[in-house]
Amino acid sequence: MSHTLLSRGGLNLDNPHSPIVAPLLRSYPWHTTPLGPIDTWPPRLVAAVDITLSSPFPTVITWGHDNTMIYNDPYISILGQKHPAAFGQNFSRVWQDIGQVLDPMFDEMRRHDRTVLAVEQQVILQRHGFPEETYITWSYSPIVSHYNNILDRGILSTVVEVTEKVVGDRRLRALRALSRVDSAAYSSQDMLSTWTDILSQNLSDFSFFLIYSRDVSEKFFNLSRQSSTIQAGHAAAPLAIRVDADLLDGTGVVGDFEEEHISTKKLKAWPLQQAIKSRHFVRVDITDKFGEPLPGGSWPEASSEAVVCPIVTMNEGTIMVLIFGINTRRPLDANYKEFLEIITRQFSLSLIKMRAFEYEKRQVLALQEIDQAKTSFFGNISHEFRTPLTLILGLLDEFGSHAHDDRQKEKVEAARRNAQRLLKLVNSLLSFSRLESGHEEAKQEATNIARLTADLANMFRSICEDAGLSLELDVSQAEAYNEGVAYVDRDMWEKIV
Repeated sequence: MSHTLLSRGGLNLDNPHSPIVAPLLRSYPWHTTPLGPIDTWPPRLVAAVDITLSSPFPTVITWGHDNTMIYNDPYISILGQKHPAAFGQNFSRVWQDIGQVLDPMFDEMRRHDRTVLAVEQQVILQRHGFPEETYITWSYSPIVSHYNNILDRGILSTVVEVTEKVVGDRRLRALRALSRVDSAAYSSQDMLSTWTDILSQNLSDFSFFLIYSRDVSEKFFNLSRQSSTIQAGHAAAPLAIRVDADLLDGTGVVGDFEEEHISTKKLKAWPLQQAIKSRHFVRVDITDKFGEPLPGGSWPEASSEAVVCPIVTMNEGTIMVLIFGINTRRPLDANYKEFLEIITRQFSLSLIKMRAFEYEKRQVLALQEIDQAKTSFFGNISHEFRTPLTLILGLLDEFGSHAHDDRQKEKVEAARRNAQRLLKLVNSLLSFSRLESGHEEAKQEATNIARLTADLANMFRSICEDAGLSLELDVSQAEAYNEGVAYVDRDMWEKIV
């Protein structure tokens, strides 16, 4: 049979919702604090502590002029390494590192004696041995107690950490912007510039970044783009890094992080060779590596760690390497790693699409050049043919006028007709080349289209009759419309008929 341990004031000292703090509450030497022994606590404090221990949310109460703090188990995640030393201590001294955030809220609550709420407030917490970027939604509510003619005041605070949500939203915006780059870019260089602009807007997650692209010799990776926080040619941003060309043939999908840390003593430059060989992300300790601190992006601390990420395609192997300086105020946890992996895959997909687009564009340009060459050829050959044909026709006209008998005239006329046909063919080729180049313009004029069509067709009547065929023309509908008048280019219409 189990018994619940209660204080004389009714406080549950064996709260099942508080396996960590409840034992600490029982064993704490309260008689040495301004609160005194638990049995002497006022009912409102007892009730507030009972509510706090049972709450599923991080909750803390402070009581009295010394702001003695009592918190529950979930609140330990907010305190981090401050627990358990913070239990029963002065709230302001425990959180003196974020006093600039908390003091204005305390002052407002006391001045107006009402609850104060802050939503998704950025707070830099020292809870895991480094200044950590966090975002917190919290409320502070006043508690007033009149017990045994003694006026006591306290504060009940509920805290909800929303760091993952705020940071996740920020990273999602960057990924969404990167996913739209390939649909808006017109070249690889254009895409690289857009990537640089997007990454530069998120220096909270990347203290710096470098983009290295494989050159045509496949012996070097050249610096293509970098963040504004680091200059090209800096010791950490060399203009080119030599690699073993034999390693570039490996294809496939980039793997997960290599959890091995590379120290500054082992390397003299960025480990592109290792990243390309393993097709894994490589973490690098860069503390004091390049002779001077590297930029921390949005944060004042110098970067201490970076990740080298190879971009690998199925057909071309490693074509690019990204180097990211890690946010000094966020741990490189599973979510952070996944964020970098998605960026790398997005870069790879965008590059594949852009290279396919550029290949198609080169093919189209090549076809256009071939078409232009064909058009130029037809234009040039037509002009070359017209000159001698014009001279031949002139000579035939002269020979025909001086012919002495019908047989000579008949031969000259036959030669003249064939030369005219050849000239007409040459003129057609010239018209075709003009049409292909967009220089052919129709000379439209009011024409009786019915009569013109009939005249052109009648030229074939004798040929049809000689072949035993009957040529019948019906242009009545054309004559009925606008009296048969239409605006056409007569030469072009003749070619059509």
